[in-house]
Amino acid sequence: MNQTTEEIVTFVHEWSIDRIQELWADADGDQNGMINAMAIHEEFAEWIATEPGQLDTVEVLSIKSFS
Repeated sequence: MNQTTEEIVTFVHEWSIDRIQELWADADGDQNGMINAMAIHEEFAEWIATEPGQLDTVEVLSIKSFS
């Protein structure tokens, strides 16, 4: 599976937004679910704030696999 950096960035952008929405909706007043959603938001804030068409402005640092 060879994805381009742009495809990976787009996937992470979409995944993080979807996961936050899912955790928040499922929390139903449960603080752990809300805390988890906020933690994901904090971790991916730069990726989330960027519009999908502007994801090329996100700085990505990648490390080559040595396996």
